Amino acid sequence: MQALQQAGPHTEPSLSNEERAALQEIVLDTLETLTQSETWLLNMLLFERLSLRQVERLVGIPKTTVARKRDKILRKLENQLRSHPLVSEYLVRNI
Repeated sequence: MQALQQAGPHTEPSLSNEERAALQEIVLDTLETLTQSETWLLNMLLFERLSLRQVERLVGIPKTTVARKRDKILRKLENQLRSHPLVSEYLVRNI
């Protein structure tokens, strides 16, 4: 209701604060399902913005293996998020 009240005429309503908070909580809960090594790898690549080659040097595994691990982790997160009813509903409405 809040989102509808805040939307201008002829515009789609954005997320309400409650919906946004619920989605953020779902994402955080999903991130907590990662192992320590999965979390570390994502932090290095996504937040510290290290290259695959830099991570390769840090952990001593080929960069193609690092890329495969990254992709596997991201697929795992995507599958968990898409299976959540609130996320599915949000995606249907906004895609």
